[in-house]
Amino acid sequence: MNWRLKTEQKFEQLADFIFDNSKKTILTVLLIVVGLGFNLPNLKMDTSTEGFLHKTDELRIKYDEFRDQFGRDEKKLIAVETKDIFDFDFLKKLAKLHQELENNLPYIEQVNSLINARNTLGTSDSLIVEDLFDGYKIDKATLNNKKQLANANPLLKDLMFNGDKTFTNIIINTQTYSSFDENGKKIVISEADEFAEEAIINDTPKLYLTDDENTKIIEIVQQITKKYEDANFKVHLAGSALFTGVIKQAMKKDTRRFIQKMLLMVILVLALMMVILVLALMFRRVSGVVLPLITVALTIISAVSLMTLFDAPFTLVTQIMPSSLLAVIKGQVSIF
Repeated sequence: MNWRLKTEQKFEQLADFIFDNSKKTILTVLLIVVGLGFNLPNLKMDTSTEGFLHKTDELRIKYDEFRDQFGRDEKKLIAVETKDIFDFDFLKKLAKLHQELENNLPYIEQVNSLINARNTLGTSDSLIVEDLFDGYKIDKATLNNKKQLANANPLLKDLMFNGDKTFTNIIINTQTYSSFDENGKKIVISEADEFAEEAIINDTPKLYLTDDENTKIIEIVQQITKKYEDANFKVHLAGSALFTGVIKQAMKKDTRRFIQKMLLMVILVLALMMVILVLALMFRRVSGVVLPLITVALTIISAVSLMTLFDAPFTLVTQIMPSSLLAVIKGQVSIF
């Protein structure tokens, strides 16, 4: 007897066992699905760029080496639109926004804008580096001079502001590594030694800034910038990190809606299809129609729950899984 016949025989024995113990089997399946379903609230979302690749992928390993050497390359960009970026009232408001971002954003290294921009001057025998503005203080008396210095500096034009002086940028650099270790405990860094951070990173497993931490930054950025928006202070959020964060928010919202309305959708859609009629004609009983529909729901719930159990995040790729399962199961129901 070859392997194919042996396999078919095993399936026949399994079918006989399920048929002889149908009530116990159904109860067991329901208990398993309910048990798995309790994990659904813990489902993780991962919309990061590296989330497309497995941790052992060669490209992922090289990308991690790049981050170790040069830091995180994903920036958060806040573009502010106004009539004139060198208007005194506008700069005061920009300074206030800059300061609030610095004081309230977690997991960041630096916030850069016109407010803390450096003015670099070269002479015949020296290089002078100084701040364009004195901290968060905007002096009306020296504003015209600061405007001339900024216009004359090629390092600021088209980076911190555009040629028409109607847009200026705030660039947020985030941490490369997470503030928490693999056990979820916050990493405390002593300020006594300027090299303490490097020492601690070298002695502990490296965990990069997590998707949840990135999401936290984005949520606070959105909350802060919303307070400052008006007709002469239009805020535009950009940057790959912000983009993936907004996608994650949409994914969470859409996935929650999908799971909540899944059963209703399945019933409404299938009720209009021939599969209901085929099942009814084949089995001539209500259970023959209802049970396949229940199978669809239980399969999707189990699949998503198992992702949580095995710590597999819901990514931009796997978000199509519930819809794919739904289509496959409907096809199998139609066949059988």
